[in-house]
Amino acid sequence: MMRTSSAYQTARQRDSKEVVYFNEEIQREIMYQKEIIAGFFQGIAQQEFEVYYQPKVNTEERCLCGAEALIRWHRNGKMIPPMEFIPILEKEGSICTLDFYVLDKVCEFLEECIREKLPLHTISVNFSKRHMENPHLAQEIVGIIDKHQVPHNYIEIELTESEDVKDYIVLAQLIEQLKAVGVSASVDDFGTGYSSLNMLKMIHTDILKIDKSFIPFGRDESDNQKDCIMFE
Repeated sequence: MMRTSSAYQTARQRDSKEVVYFNEEIQREIMYQKEIIAGFFQGIAQQEFEVYYQPKVNTEERCLCGAEALIRWHRNGKMIPPMEFIPILEKEGSICTLDFYVLDKVCEFLEECIREKLPLHTISVNFSKRHMENPHLAQEIVGIIDKHQVPHNYIEIELTESEDVKDYIVLAQLIEQLKAVGVSASVDDFGTGYSSLNMLKMIHTDILKIDKSFIPFGRDESDNQKDCIMFE
């Protein structure tokens, strides 16, 4: 029964409609997921998560214009790659706790920069679609920023495009709430959802991050021409 349950759980997580047979690999995968979930809050408490800053460069002026906060997990003497724990936390729901943790660390870093009179740049922080269920999200974001006395214009909240029109309405409301208090918002992975053009109509985002599949590069001439039209 346990093996049947494991195969069933794996089948539900896969997009295809293939039949799933239990094997040792499935069992290892499930045990690994449980290990990640069990160790997450302990990792937060013990400061095992560290924020890295990926620079954003203005290619016209050739200068630093901001950064994106990326999370890394150092556990038992090794670094766990984000793709090995973020999708698991996304499904389980703990990703919301991690996002707020990153925002708090970023604001702490900016607070220190202000204290040391160092140059400041806007830093973007990723927030999962799972937050769309939280009606007080904007207030909670602003609460963390204000706790560290960071000017609102130095934080950018990065959100991911959704396929659900209902989510678009919530997303539009969230972005308007953030913009009203001076916090900028960006939409990541534009072009991967099913309602991208509707999103452009409905959501007044500050920054649009175009998915790499839309970038005209390395294809044959006819496809490249179409890509260029789409890109423009």
